[in-house]
Amino acid sequence: MSLVDQQPVAHMMDEDEVLITADQLPAPIATTTEASDKPDFGPLSAKELQDKRNEFRRVRVPPHRLSPLKRDWLKIYSPIVEHLLLQVRMNPKTRMIEIRTCDETLDAGAVQKAADFVRAYCLGFSPEDSLALLRMDDLFLDTFEVKD
Repeated sequence: MSLVDQQPVAHMMDEDEVLITADQLPAPIATTTEASDKPDFGPLSAKELQDKRNEFRRVRVPPHRLSPLKRDWLKIYSPIVEHLLLQVRMNPKTRMIEIRTCDETLDAGAVQKAADFVRAYCLGFSPEDSLALLRMDDLFLDTFEVKD
């Protein structure tokens, strides 16, 4: 049997009509919906959802908050490193606090939480009050300027 014999044969009735008989149609594709045919993707963990590249944030420290920052550094540093599992450092040359993820970081939003925590401290909140931003989800910081 040649390749030509396997093709359906169309009979010309008129110039615009084509007739194909049912025995000339190809066999229908099996449409079974068995669970074994579908791929089984399990849920991803937070570690797998995280990008392989490190996230990085910088928070500028105003000059009037440098002395209190040096005094309260342990209260600021400890929750970021111990609870959020991030890396943090103070760059005195640029007067910025730099926060980045590492291999142990589990939470995808941890960098943003830590940046909000440090920014709240730089705006004048105490370290204990700023800690609420790390503990609670869906809590954010907003500021405004009052002019007379």
